[in-house]
Amino acid sequence: MVDTFDRWFISFNKALLVLLMATMALLVFANVVARYLFGVSFGWAEEISRFAMIWIAFLGGGLALRYGQLVAVETLQATLPDRPALLLRWASITLLVAFLVALVVLGLQFVEFSWNNRTPVLQISRGIPYIAVPLGAAFALLHLALGFRQVLRGDWLALEDFDQEPTPHRPQDPADAA
Repeated sequence: MVDTFDRWFISFNKALLVLLMATMALLVFANVVARYLFGVSFGWAEEISRFAMIWIAFLGGGLALRYGQLVAVETLQATLPDRPALLLRWASITLLVAFLVALVVLGLQFVEFSWNNRTPVLQISRGIPYIAVPLGAAFALLHLALGFRQVLRGDWLALEDFDQEPTPHRPQDPADAA
């Protein structure tokens, strides 16, 4: 049942990102065409595109974690024996969880603080774009929890299979290739 939910959650996260990216691309393209062909610019399109970019960044972070695409310095971990490397990985995961929990809590407080303020063009609550921060952190926590065993072992979902059903993949160790 957890595997089924995991596959659904990854698919849902990907679908949200595709929808947001497509919306942003269409709005930016339409705005550029309208500006250069008709001399008209849609301020609302710029604001929605900016908010979509914020949502993409925060909702995409959890998927980037699952696929091992976040920036990392692995030199120290690669040089350590197995036991210390595992302890270092545990420490990294603990710090990551603490950071993500802080983002959820502080992000929700910021959303609450800004909820009654309005955006300049659309006049919607500023809390709507800002809720991407705690929601993205919650998505990342869920990705981390669902893929915890793989992340702890250094296994990642294969990026080349991003459009396929997720399967664990362990990056090849440069020492094995020699």
